[in-house]
Amino acid sequence: MSHDFYIERKKDKKKAVFNGYAEGVFYKHFHCEKYNAIWSGSNDGKDISKKGTENALRKILESEEIKNYPDPDRINEIREFYENVVLKSNEQDKFYVHFL
Repeated sequence: MSHDFYIERKKDKKKAVFNGYAEGVFYKHFHCEKYNAIWSGSNDGKDISKKGTENALRKILESEEIKNYPDPDRINEIREFYENVVLKSNEQDKFYVHFL
């Protein structure tokens, strides 16, 4: 079992994945602690606004949990998604986050 995080822009299905727990930083900043099933995610998710997505990912990317993660390259897909998709999205765009 493991913790996997998946995010998708709903209008075009552009997505990114992070495989790993990273001290629960994704659960924390997306306010999705209820999806943490201890050994893995609960296979649930929710829709998030562009503003909420941008704020959560910015906090995650700046977090000590990510800065201290043993594999420094693992966050690259999420960082690229943040920079190339989230920041360039319209304010009305919606995102879906899922915890596996």
